Amino acid sequence: MTVTQDITTPVAVITGNQELTCTLTSITLSAASSTGQGTLSYLWSTGATTVSINVNAPGDYSVTVTDSDNGCTDTELVTVTQDITTPVAVITGNQELTCTLTSITLSAASSTGQGTLSYLWSTGATTVSINVNAPGDYSVTVTDSDNGCTYTELVTVTQDITTPVAVITGNQELTCTLTSITLSAASSTGQGTLSYLWSTGATTVSINVNAPVTIP
Repeated sequence: MTVTQDITTPVAVITGNQELTCTLTSITLSAASSTGQGTLSYLWSTGATTVSINVNAPGDYSVTVTDSDNGCTDTELVTVTQDITTPVAVITGNQELTCTLTSITLSAASSTGQGTLSYLWSTGATTVSINVNAPGDYSVTVTDSDNGCTYTELVTVTQDITTPVAVITGNQELTCTLTSITLSAASSTGQGTLSYLWSTGATTVSINVNAPVTIP
């Protein structure tokens, strides 16, 4: 009598391993490419006995393949990695709009990420910078091409167009005896330091007048 032996092990193969990202949040690991002499059965480290499993978390995953022909087994392991590192969105150029500064440029050029960045502003613009001429909240969402992760930054643009109040004092009628008067804008009020420009071209706070004239 001849005693034979069959301890040929099956070959366990896992396919479908990819890095999880902000856009690829789930992958399918499959042992369908495994080979053996008979019918194969599968036991994953998750407890699943299906030929494939869905994975949505990083870590080590293994499958043990059993060959029905001889009961021999083989185990294969893969490590699923994950990259959900968000880019850093930065907005520069924010200034207060005024009567002289009527437009500013907000820029996301200082934003950083692992790959190429794309931009989506709250205005709908997809450029790296936008021009702003009205107060309000402005945000940019930066997307990293490397892993699809996003980050949003918001700034509030303020505006100060409060006008000063111009006041002229000292107006009197010129006569043969009152041949000169002093007009003064010293009573004018504003938020900051005031400067003056008279219709005569003078830039002093007061002017001397010796002829009739209309001050607008």
